[in-house]
Amino acid sequence: MSNQSTKRLGFFDRYLTVWVFLCMIAGVAFGKLAPGFTAALSKLEFGQGSQVNVPIAVLIWLMIYPMMLKVDFTALGGFGVLSSKPASSSSNSSCGCVPGGCCG
Repeated sequence: MSNQSTKRLGFFDRYLTVWVFLCMIAGVAFGKLAPGFTAALSKLEFGQGSQVNVPIAVLIWLMIYPMMLKVDFTALGGFGVLSSKPASSSSNSSCGCVPGGCCG
């Protein structure tokens, strides 16, 4: 065995494909069980005939926004109910800051 520690993916990352398929199945089931609600969601557009769905646009924005901020979610491991280790605020490297960079 090597002295180097291998970095493993977290539980969520390791089973990402499973979560995607479960969400797809849940979405299809929700569409079959509540067709009126899904029809109302599909009518929400930015302007008449724009073909840009508001819920889809908001969800895509929520998915992309953290990447635009370059948030290192592993650095947030000290926050939350499930973590027992204290959060460290002494390092700026977790947010991608460099001297003279975007963080000031």
